[in-house]
Amino acid sequence: MVDNDEVSNSQKYKIYESGFDHNNATIQDEDGIKNFLKNILSANVSLNILMGSGCSLPAIPTMNVTFERLKKENPALVNVIGKYKTSSFAKEDGDAKNIELFLSWLGNRIDGLSEDELKNDEHDIRNFVIDGLIKSIVDGCLKNKSDSSYQVTTESVYKLFLKNLAFIKQLSDDQNDTINLFTPNYDLFIETALDSLGFSYSDGFKNSVNQTFDTTEYNRRPVDITKRFRDRWSVVKPFFRVYKLHGSLDWVKNNHNEIMKNSNLKDRESSDLTKAVIAPTSSKYADSQGSPFSDLFREFSIELTKSNSVLLINGYGFGDEHINDFIIQALGRSDFRLIAFVNEEEENTKKFMKLVGGSAGATFITNENNSGEVHYFSTLAKLLSYQNPFETVTKDEK
Repeated sequence: MVDNDEVSNSQKYKIYESGFDHNNATIQDEDGIKNFLKNILSANVSLNILMGSGCSLPAIPTMNVTFERLKKENPALVNVIGKYKTSSFAKEDGDAKNIELFLSWLGNRIDGLSEDELKNDEHDIRNFVIDGLIKSIVDGCLKNKSDSSYQVTTESVYKLFLKNLAFIKQLSDDQNDTINLFTPNYDLFIETALDSLGFSYSDGFKNSVNQTFDTTEYNRRPVDITKRFRDRWSVVKPFFRVYKLHGSLDWVKNNHNEIMKNSNLKDRESSDLTKAVIAPTSSKYADSQGSPFSDLFREFSIELTKSNSVLLINGYGFGDEHINDFIIQALGRSDFRLIAFVNEEEENTKKFMKLVGGSAGATFITNENNSGEVHYFSTLAKLLSYQNPFETVTKDEK
């Protein structure tokens, strides 16, 4: 039964614990959710965060929005979509809005037909769509820095979230003081926010002139030398690890097939960027088996299977089966806890919630009714806010 007893705050949250069961849902107010999160995240747990594309709105549009824009820009793309609509792929996508299904179909078509059979320059269409997707992300990152029209910029929400998360984690005063940030996003909002806040983090790259990716870098931890005259040196806190599961805009591959860093987004071609990221197609799983992606997913699996591990999810719609499999595997452990802020009306999310069934460690937090902003990243950032009386509150954080 849904518990509606005296929910006082205007914002209401529906909570599913032990899987997706309408008879198991309870209603909480804002204070109740704040205390729920604080009690879990400040405990002696191994803390992991999964941040999906929804976290980077409004700066970066969803892939489906970008796909609709690209259709208007290229008549040849519309012609190819006409063929796509008659394929078996389109049975799941009658309106031809799913860019991932379309690219998967187009990739299979290109691989299965000879050059003479291919029409409308399918190679060019595929490159046009992928390049357009990458460009929309680059433009979103650059626009967010220069466009003051955003009342609350995407970057400021990232900063508020990470600052509040670090404060809550410091309350625990335990040995599990590292926060792991996992994301399939290509954008640089996590890194930019951490840099702006002055927080120490590892993104898997060596601190050298030629920054190459090496997962052993995640095992390194800086020491606070300002306390070097004490009997024991202490590590820098807070400390974050950033795992870009599908690659990043600032990654490039050199001639030795090594992943290097190049943060100059303005002067780079989209075709160059696509060489170091996993494109949104059905071959994502196969692509993730190569280096460095297999190493990143292995790190994801290791962190989720650590004792007393917590995974907090926001902005992720459960559309990546590879990521979902690792979460389902972790839910088989009695000491694993999943807390996901979701829109339960999304098809993939609904499917995943039903799939995990009665898993004791699964908690889904969503809107009390069909409309609301509970699953927004800005909502979660503010829910983690506990005011420090000695700290000045900025306009964006109110």
